[in-house]
Amino acid sequence: MKKSALANIISNPRRWPGIPPWWPLPSPQIAAVLGVTPGTLHEWRALGKGPSAIPTILYKPTRGDPTYYHFAIVRKWALAHFGLTYTLEDQIVDFMIDYFPNWHIAQFPLYDQIEHFDKLFRRDRNLVRLGREPENFDEKRILEWNDYFSKQPRFVPAERRNYEIGAALLGELPKGHLNLLTPKQLAAA
Repeated sequence: MKKSALANIISNPRRWPGIPPWWPLPSPQIAAVLGVTPGTLHEWRALGKGPSAIPTILYKPTRGDPTYYHFAIVRKWALAHFGLTYTLEDQIVDFMIDYFPNWHIAQFPLYDQIEHFDKLFRRDRNLVRLGREPENFDEKRILEWNDYFSKQPRFVPAERRNYEIGAALLGELPKGHLNLLTPKQLAAA
């Protein structure tokens, strides 16, 4: 990617959605944010030049089999082209401070904060969908984030995912098939 195109993306913060940086987004949304076509993003992925995608074994298959990217990883990748560093942790803290100034960042581990944030968001999103008043977020913000949230993949539970990764390492997992290896089979590998 040309540095001038990246400079345009970085210099125009409106191109970056104000969403939680840990949320995964499908490749068409990431391509739109980067100002490229989904085909260009696919080509970068194939050549190993683009941002790292989330391995497909981590989420359940969906219609169209889109590739997903963590928003923070894409932003980190784009900024790295300019020698800038913006870690996931820094992105989470900045997001929380920008959108929720009263959020107590230092009190809990970031993973716990992410989990708590997503739980509150899901609850308020469901309240809005039922026509009720949200408890933690502004309704406008929920509606703004809903498009991004609704396109997130559904992740395979960790226990099942470990079996699948083990099976893939053994060469026993056909593509798109959910194999259920027992812990004994996985340990024997």
